[in-house]
Amino acid sequence: MATTYDTIRGFLDGPGCSYQFDEEQQVLVTGFKTEHYVNQDGEKGLPVIIKLEENGEFLKVFSPAIYHVESGQRQLGVFLALLHICWRTKMLQYEYDPADGEVRAMIEFPLEDAELTERQFMRIVFSLVELVDRYDPIIRRAMATGEVDFHELAPDLGEQLASLFRTMAESGGGIDELRRMIEESRAGQARTREKN
Repeated sequence: MATTYDTIRGFLDGPGCSYQFDEEQQVLVTGFKTEHYVNQDGEKGLPVIIKLEENGEFLKVFSPAIYHVESGQRQLGVFLALLHICWRTKMLQYEYDPADGEVRAMIEFPLEDAELTERQFMRIVFSLVELVDRYDPIIRRAMATGEVDFHELAPDLGEQLASLFRTMAESGGGIDELRRMIEESRAGQARTREKN
């Protein structure tokens, strides 16, 4: 069963997310506040594009042009950081366009004949935003110095998110429960950073 933009709009309307539908590109455009990541306008926020392909059987959720990597000595360090992040996380992948140096973050999800659930969708969106934000300092350091250093990170967020979703499934909680658990996770990360 294919997913539609109306279904996804319903998922976004539930928690009160603001979004726009781009008729020309046939995508939903939204965004989320971040703690670390600063966008091209100098604001702490990550743009998120939601795109259905293959008649609603394939879902892409991505953040375009989050970085621009110029060729040079530091390029290798940035690519190593991006690959290391992909290795450390679930679902998240980074894409690089050699024509203009654009780096985008992407989660792709094949639905085929399955119906997309609200829980699946929210996990994809929140994972994209949380992981890009969490690893932004690593990438920025690699862009500035060519060095790749993961020592300052708190425990792996991918594992924390997976644990949160397992807990949510076991408790039967919905979106409000998910929000509460994410806020608790953020507070725990802040305490971990303060101790270090």
